[in-house]
Amino acid sequence: MRIEEAIKTAIEFEKGIRDLYHQAADAVGNRVGENLMRSLAEDEQNHVDYLEDKMRQWHETGLLNVDELPTVNINSERIIKDVEAVAKRLSEKDHGLEQQLLSKALKAELATSKFYSEMVESMQNEGQRLFQRFLDIENEHINIVQAQMDYLTKSGYWFGIKEFDME
Repeated sequence: MRIEEAIKTAIEFEKGIRDLYHQAADAVGNRVGENLMRSLAEDEQNHVDYLEDKMRQWHETGLLNVDELPTVNINSERIIKDVEAVAKRLSEKDHGLEQQLLSKALKAELATSKFYSEMVESMQNEGQRLFQRFLDIENEHINIVQAQMDYLTKSGYWFGIKEFDME
């Protein structure tokens, strides 16, 4: 895949996830969930802006300079503590809606991460550096969304690590 096509595809992925997080923020019935979804939507919008700037740069100069990628600092430990406090007040019905939204978000993040992984493997030089940074960020988003789901479903896992074992 050529760099121009890869950036265009990445923009579409980022817009799709951004819109999903906006939709989820509007649908979640609690402040903590809404704040998380809005923070993730803001991060995805930063990605769209950055990629659109890289596309303009590519068209104007034929070069791709990989600058620092601005990202929202999402403190996952703080978010999980907030979720614990809110979860005590929510009914199972409320958990169900949030779980559905988080499941959609996780699927979108996994698809985006897969795309970035493929770009890292197939690109060279600046293209590879560009998509590696996006891969790292999207993998962190996966961890945050998965931790939220693990908590709400009481799976016994915390950021992919089993919290307890009965054996």
